[in-house]
Amino acid sequence: MGITPITLAHRQKVGGISGTISTTLPIGAGLSSSASLMVATAIALGFDGSTVELAQLARRAEIAATGVPTGIMDQLCIASATPGHATRIDCNDLTIDHVAVPEDINIAVRFISHRTLEGSEYSTRVGECSHAEAEIGPLRLANLADIEEITDLTVRSRARHVISENERVTTFAQALASNDYRAAGKIMVESHHSLAHNFDVSTPTMNAAVDELCQIPGVYGARMTGGGFGGCVVALCEPGVDIDAWIVSPVGGAQRFDDDTDDVN
Repeated sequence: MGITPITLAHRQKVGGISGTISTTLPIGAGLSSSASLMVATAIALGFDGSTVELAQLARRAEIAATGVPTGIMDQLCIASATPGHATRIDCNDLTIDHVAVPEDINIAVRFISHRTLEGSEYSTRVGECSHAEAEIGPLRLANLADIEEITDLTVRSRARHVISENERVTTFAQALASNDYRAAGKIMVESHHSLAHNFDVSTPTMNAAVDELCQIPGVYGARMTGGGFGGCVVALCEPGVDIDAWIVSPVGGAQRFDDDTDDVN
């Protein structure tokens, strides 16, 4: 496992572990099961650095193991999550902001299809974003007017998604804070449309699932989640809505539980 040698390189003394691995996350569904495994294994091996260091280590391990140039969002959210809150991160300086998720809404996740980022166009999207930044500078500092300077129309579309998505993150957090769930749902739908048409990482089946979910009374909005090309869609809805999906709750981040059997979760 890629995490083991990288964890060992960060510690002078590491004990061995023996046990079993179990999960409630579906594998290959775009719900960060691989990032979760890396973070959990690092903790089990005794990594005792900061939350950010843990996320950075887990990211390096996943890249080494899969060859996929993943970002750090999954690992940092897993390592730093707070019960009852969404996790908003700034990938520039790796700062974390916990956004309260109101108790009078539900988060529903529907599985669509298995997928793996290895062999997908995920790496291509990373390269396209790098191409955009070579022309107009860091996308986190750019605005939508800037993308007109990008000559390649495909790369321009990729940049349009990234810039507009960063704006949506801010407005979504504001909508949750003001209990404006209809606005939050609208933002989710806009996000999905951008992922599908500007970033081109959705699938017809996922698009159909989002459309179907948004027709259900009590569902505020939905969008695909994960790195794309399959996986799951997530919806924001009223409690008690009759929906074919898992109802999930924001919980605490990765931690070690020690008892007489030395189980690690």
